[in-house]
Amino acid sequence: MFLEFMLSIGFLEEDVIQIMNTYPLNQTLDSTLLFNTKNLYHYLQRNSFSNKEFISIIKIIPQIIIMSIENIKLKILDLGDLGFRKLEAFQMIKNDPYILEYSNIKIKNRMKKLFEIGFDSISIHDIILTDTKILSYDINKVSKRFLYLEEYGYKKENISYILATCPELIHRTISSLENQLRRFQEMGFLKNDIIHITSDLPGVLLWNEEMVETQFNDFLEYGFMEKEIIQIIRKIPILLKENYFQTVLDKLKNLEKIGFSRIDTISMVNQNPYLLLYSTLSISSKVEEIRNISFSKDDVLHLLRENPLLFGYDIHTIEDRLSFLVSFFSKEEIVKRPQLLRYNVTLLQNRFQLLKDYHSFQDREDLFLMDSSFYQKYPNLRRD
Repeated sequence: MFLEFMLSIGFLEEDVIQIMNTYPLNQTLDSTLLFNTKNLYHYLQRNSFSNKEFISIIKIIPQIIIMSIENIKLKILDLGDLGFRKLEAFQMIKNDPYILEYSNIKIKNRMKKLFEIGFDSISIHDIILTDTKILSYDINKVSKRFLYLEEYGYKKENISYILATCPELIHRTISSLENQLRRFQEMGFLKNDIIHITSDLPGVLLWNEEMVETQFNDFLEYGFMEKEIIQIIRKIPILLKENYFQTVLDKLKNLEKIGFSRIDTISMVNQNPYLLLYSTLSISSKVEEIRNISFSKDDVLHLLRENPLLFGYDIHTIEDRLSFLVSFFSKEEIVKRPQLLRYNVTLLQNRFQLLKDYHSFQDREDLFLMDSSFYQKYPNLRRD
């Protein structure tokens, strides 16, 4: 009966036979095995376990079959006392079923050791949840990886986040980590850049050298210079994400399709790297929205080419700035001086009103002076 039930939920016959021969299951009545397994199966199913996950757990730790469900419930409560929610506790059982055999004292001691190494409490929670087997890893191995990254220049909070996000790094040799970090330096990244990028996108440290180079070379092939790529990636590390360049390339091609040359596109991205994060729809829409303010397409392209930050502005912000600027400049002048649209309209309005109130308004260009130059010209308007 036990065998038939196990086969019905997806076990292979040879696996079931091996399970039945495991001590103490081989000392247990078939009817008891069937009763316990059905109860356990339905209990775990109610708590989001799939058949595949159930099979995996039983194959790893067959003795769970004769463990009382009440004992499992108590383990869930124990993990709750350590800060893990019920769903998280079940996820940890999926990750490493042997956690059911660990005492709370053992888990607490391991958490204490991780804290002593340098992990913060949030990262300890996250790394145990992500890689529950860390509860049984050689703690010296964990400590050596942490210490190496600290000596390289990472802050403890960054190391905590990196290892909690990518616990696979704990299994990497120190030499493989050294090689990966050295490769970044050979590509032209400064140590501070590397720390910033890998803290933001820890998965990069798991990549092989060819994968990193491929992402970098994709930018080179489009026409970016090495220094430009480094500056861009420093600001937006996610651009190094595996296979992300195809998304980037689609956006670059969309800019060319709109009417920008490749040189224009590279220049705009260098001025505003976040342009690579905007959707192709929002980029195309921005061109049309500005055209609707009575600019020709050529004028719109010129405005955006010279001031790519406009891609990130809400159209109402652009309209507000234009409505103020046209009081002092023609649209033709604004097109020739797109930098005028960078100024905060509230600041310009306040400055204009201040000059009017004191009958001091002399030249429209005064509205755009730096504060130091403005108050040097109008010292009587200085407010200490």
